[in-house]
Amino acid sequence: MAKTPSKAPGEPLGRSSYEFIVSLLVASAIPLITGWIAYLCGWAVMAGLAIYLCWGSQATRNLSFNRKLFLSACASIFVVSMGYSQISNRYRQENVIPPAVMYMTSWGVPPLVVTGDPPRVVSGVPISRVTVDGALLSKFRERFDLMVVVMHVVNVESYMDKTRICKSNVLKIRPETMQFKIDLDQNFLAEMEAGNVDPSFYLVALPKSLDSSSFRSLTEAEDRGAQVIATGTAVGTPPAIGSAPSEASMP
Repeated sequence: MAKTPSKAPGEPLGRSSYEFIVSLLVASAIPLITGWIAYLCGWAVMAGLAIYLCWGSQATRNLSFNRKLFLSACASIFVVSMGYSQISNRYRQENVIPPAVMYMTSWGVPPLVVTGDPPRVVSGVPISRVTVDGALLSKFRERFDLMVVVMHVVNVESYMDKTRICKSNVLKIRPETMQFKIDLDQNFLAEMEAGNVDPSFYLVALPKSLDSSSFRSLTEAEDRGAQVIATGTAVGTPPAIGSAPSEASMP
């Protein structure tokens, strides 16, 4: 049997060689893509190239339909298994704010004396203040705004489902020290008068499209895309979250 003549030096590459080079270029370019959606599209292109090579490459042109189908399925599973975790990581980096960071640097309620029914403040100003390091959150400013929620967690009730909460105004994320003011309402003061003097503070990241008046609890906020990213209590210091301010540090 006569041998197939080999290509002479300098002869143009065959079609399969060009296909392989294009695949390598796409695979090399994918890690350079910014934005998780574009990154996902890059992996989709890679999967499409893999399937194309299974059907249109010179190396597979003589294979049966079933074998090409099997190769396509294997190539798709391989590309998906390689790309899934990387796409998930890109999505989390852009859309999920890490919670174990000291975003809240100080928080607290000034000394108040509350009495009566309905409750009446006889000493102090019923306003709480929270300080947040906005520089730590600046990478998320295009997608999220910030607000603070204050409440008393009484006995074994769930703080996520509690509806008697006090909310601050919603502020845009700025790369600087941010001050939040929370007006303490009659429900909060009534709980103080009943002996609940240890409030809890929650820093909430709200999607730009979410109005703070559209939810009554943290659970409802999370159902609408919000994220609780930091917590603090009037007594004690949670690990890697922040510290309660002294009375002198309260404005």
